[in-house]
Amino acid sequence: MTRRNTRVYSINLERPIAPQDFGRWYKRWKSKQAPAFWTKFYTYKFKKAVSVDSLLQWGLLVATVKSAISGAALQQLREVYAQEKDLMQKF
Repeated sequence: MTRRNTRVYSINLERPIAPQDFGRWYKRWKSKQAPAFWTKFYTYKFKKAVSVDSLLQWGLLVATVKSAISGAALQQLREVYAQEKDLMQKF
């Protein structure tokens, strides 16, 4: 298990994300890109993170699945992440 998967596991996933999970997702989505719901979901999770550490854990999860997220959505998530991190560090 890599360090990244350990971090992902610490946000209460049943198990770390495996490469075969992507194939299942693509089949369910009928696309190689995640539906817009996931951008909204991760944006919500970034905004509701209660600490820099939990924000980092969600960021690492997004980094793990970034190949399934569109470039525009990924850029949006990066901006929200940076904004939330900046706000947390100022307090």
